Amino acid sequence: MRRTTITGKGQITIPAEIREQYKLKNGDVLEFIPSGEELKIRLIRRHGVSELRGLLKSDKHFLSQEEERKVAARVLAEKYR
Repeated sequence: MRRTTITGKGQITIPAEIREQYKLKNGDVLEFIPSGEELKIRLIRRHGVSELRGLLKSDKHFLSQEEERKVAARVLAEKYR
């Protein structure tokens, strides 16, 4: 268990060990949940764009707009001969 002190402005410092363990960084959001005599703190995960990079990667080749137009034109030409 780690302890911290509330400042005169109502701020607390999260111990470095906890920040590192949970990979907390500036701007992360914490939710305070009162539970009887306890106060629980929950991290609200927000994913930045950099963390999402590569999430939808695929090995498939997708057609460019120009390639799509050519395929569509060929299909229509064959259909209406």
